[in-house]
Amino acid sequence: MKRLILAAAAIATLAPAAAMAASNGALSPADELEIRRYVPGADLDGLTPEQVRALVATLYHGDGDTTGYEIRSILAN
Repeated sequence: MKRLILAAAAIATLAPAAAMAASNGALSPADELEIRRYVPGADLDGLTPEQVRALVATLYHGDGDTTGYEIRSILAN
């Protein structure tokens, strides 16, 4: 139960930051670190606003088992 409450608190705290990062067309430093956790060496320079939104959506709403694959797919486009 304690883990559930902590997870809910973390999501509630991070969701507004994720939405703001996606709206200004740039990834937050925390998002960049998380992406590099899934895809070490990922090139995050020159991303389009659409790619940023897709990456943020994948990080916060994706299936954890396929997140790395989804990130690679987004970066390849």
